[in-house]
Amino acid sequence: MRLTRSPAMLFAVLTGLALGPVPSGPAEAWAAPQHAAPEGPAEGTPDTGAETEAQAAPGETGQAQKAGPKVASEADATADTTGPSADAPGDGRPSFQQWLADVRAEAAKRGIAQAVVDAALGDVQQLERVVRRDRNQAEFVETYQQYLDKRVSDWRIEKGREMAAKHGDLLREVAAAYNVQPRFIAAIWGMETNYGLVDPGYRLFDAVATLAYDPRRSGFYRRELFAALEILDQGYATLDQMKSSYGGAMGQPQFLPSAYLRLAEDFDGDGRRNIWTSQADVFASIANYLARSGWRSDITWGRAVQVPAGVRTAAAKLDQAPAPGRCARYKSLEQTLRIEQWQQIGVRKADGSDLPGRNLAAALIVDDDRPERGWLVYQNFCTTMAYNAAFKYALGVGLLSDKLWPVLR
Repeated sequence: MRLTRSPAMLFAVLTGLALGPVPSGPAEAWAAPQHAAPEGPAEGTPDTGAETEAQAAPGETGQAQKAGPKVASEADATADTTGPSADAPGDGRPSFQQWLADVRAEAAKRGIAQAVVDAALGDVQQLERVVRRDRNQAEFVETYQQYLDKRVSDWRIEKGREMAAKHGDLLREVAAAYNVQPRFIAAIWGMETNYGLVDPGYRLFDAVATLAYDPRRSGFYRRELFAALEILDQGYATLDQMKSSYGGAMGQPQFLPSAYLRLAEDFDGDGRRNIWTSQADVFASIANYLARSGWRSDITWGRAVQVPAGVRTAAAKLDQAPAPGRCARYKSLEQTLRIEQWQQIGVRKADGSDLPGRNLAAALIVDDDRPERGWLVYQNFCTTMAYNAAFKYALGVGLLSDKLWPVLR
């Protein structure tokens, strides 16, 4: 149901004045990944075994390098560069302004208020640096070690423990409500915005319009653009609040507009789904995202392991286990065995000890720089990739959560 928009409401939305309670709306079962599509579909069914959270101590991260907080805007490092606004790009597409006129026309057909469209798109800019960032995502250009050294840094671990102690009671309350362990909620919060310290820096409509016009993922981001207009039109957020990453992700949990509409939560009960300044809503929204993507609270994410030479060949000779949960979506995780089978062919914990003797399906990821090192990953690893469909990201979340385990058991 659409809200009736009074002139006062529109004025408040567009000028940033606080609004009264707004209905939360329903949450759906799945939200699109923020940064990348899955590698490809594969057949599989959920597992039935479990390495329980109580039994499984956190996995080992290896040595993490020190890194300071990123508290400035991510847009500060690069000067603003706008693309052509009048001339067609020469590849058969309309010019950006012609394309924008079509967006405006569709917004009108969808019933979005003209004042909202004018405010959001009136001075929208096409940012070439957004396209460059989209083509060079860290998850796909850095090695595992480079990525993990930066994301599971000494600073992020210590800050995470500090924030976990500060918000521990609330994190545990949210965790109990959604059946998601609190350390994973905190780890995603830390990975996304350094526990709420990062200013995303981009105007959301600049970023999303740029990517919607760019041919690589135009359909995906066109849908996000209309979702963002709906958020503004319905009064869920003000225009000033709608800052984002280069990829259009908003707020402390970095939700895409469509994810906000489906999965953001009003946990503090004030009538608003506030992922910008309400810690209760931030934590609940992250937990809801994971819970509705297939999270299991009785198991952990996986663990670091020692990998013997020839392990892939040996694994191929064994009966494969059904890929657990969302892991069936990723071709690189098709080789799935029970933990005891990985033990049988020589895989061991990172410290050289035996793997846990539990009936749990696991896939193996091997380090790209150090083939003797890898990670056995379980269903929750793949559920994390509903949030961001990159192996390195999911590993970062898992390993950071392990470091927060002493504070958030």
